[in-house]
Amino acid sequence: MWDSSSPSSRRGAALRGALALLGILVVLIGPSCTEDECTDGYKPVDCVEARPAEGTLRVQLSIDGLNPAVPVVVYSGTIEQNNVVFTDTLRVTPVEYRLPNGRYAVRARYRSVMGRDTVTLYAIDGGLLEEASTDYCDGTCYREGVLSLDVVRN
Repeated sequence: MWDSSSPSSRRGAALRGALALLGILVVLIGPSCTEDECTDGYKPVDCVEARPAEGTLRVQLSIDGLNPAVPVVVYSGTIEQNNVVFTDTLRVTPVEYRLPNGRYAVRARYRSVMGRDTVTLYAIDGGLLEEASTDYCDGTCYREGVLSLDVVRN
């Protein structure tokens, strides 16, 4: 007959309790001891880890019979700052320029007929040219940014 008050049965109960507690601790602590799970994947072989200093400014505009060549002004910053980077006259669209990363604005000048008068219209657009990036488990890869500015005449 089994006597629960005997020293061997008390030791057995204590051992079973300790094993149960150890099992609970393994279940609770165990997952935190494994490697971090990577859900973003790893960097590709062609990864560029240096931030590019420049990118592409793409200008989309309208070319038509009244405007076969459209004068544009490219500004660094906003037009109100009046920091002209360059001017150009475009005969095709879109046109791309290589520029350092930063904020840019473009103004295109169009002629338009209103009634009997020919008037000048301006189309303006601006934005930030910056690198694009993708984060992976083992780091970040960069690629040159593209800023598309739309100065199409409406």
